[in-house]
Amino acid sequence: MAAKTLIAALACAASVSAHGYIEKIVADGQSHVGYNPSNAPWQEDQGSVAWTYWATDLGFLFENNLSTSVKIPSDIKPGNYVLRHEIIALHEGLEQGGAQFYPQCINLKISGGGSKSPEGTVATELYQSNDPGVLYNIYNDEKHPTYTIPGPKLYNA
Repeated sequence: MAAKTLIAALACAASVSAHGYIEKIVADGQSHVGYNPSNAPWQEDQGSVAWTYWATDLGFLFENNLSTSVKIPSDIKPGNYVLRHEIIALHEGLEQGGAQFYPQCINLKISGGGSKSPEGTVATELYQSNDPGVLYNIYNDEKHPTYTIPGPKLYNA
């Protein structure tokens, strides 16, 4: 008997829908009007529901056929090197530890007559989680945002 009652209750529960609003709430004998979205006052300033500017709006990748060039300085000593390219996803970068790193490394064999041996940086020392450009709010809606490229100092030929 109890099983039949339980099955009947579950069958009815599967067909219950609760789409509506609370017309009023009575607490301690006092009536409070509920929120009815169908007659709520319209507000002129609705605010932004999307970002105003995207990185691609700046155009640099589109203008260059979705590619970029890297010039290897001619004064670099011949030998084997690793060139690191990285994308930093900042959609969660407004919180410390939220940025996501997607590195790509390219092995290079440089030839030529250069004599300089720039110091490298160990990958675990490239960034700190609170560095500008790692801890960064992309949702700021600035028309011309400023962004500091994170990482070690670049080699200057």
